[in-house]
Amino acid sequence: MIRITNIWATDEAYVLLRAERARFRPRREGEVFAMLYLASYTEPDGTPVKDFRPGYSRHSQSPVELDDHWAMAQLIDGPDFLFIPKFRWDSLEEYVVEIASEKYATFSIGPMGR
Repeated sequence: MIRITNIWATDEAYVLLRAERARFRPRREGEVFAMLYLASYTEPDGTPVKDFRPGYSRHSQSPVELDDHWAMAQLIDGPDFLFIPKFRWDSLEEYVVEIASEKYATFSIGPMGR
């Protein structure tokens, strides 16, 4: 697992991310705060929710035996979290956490300027 320290959050994302961390409750003992990518969100009848925007959402994850796909994001003054990046990490690049949807508390995480 890589540790990403060259990452920061926009002011708006930082506020929402801290709120999501405060709401976090592990599903099982020992699980930690993570972000999982949600590509879609559907109604009970299977139709897509029209205003949903894909992004990373609060998740409970066991830290045991994580494979190389997982990363630990270590924001300055922010909550650390596990996630599977949708980008190839580069130690010389900077990454940013932004809000994808405030309504659904989803975030975009990726290289700055892309």
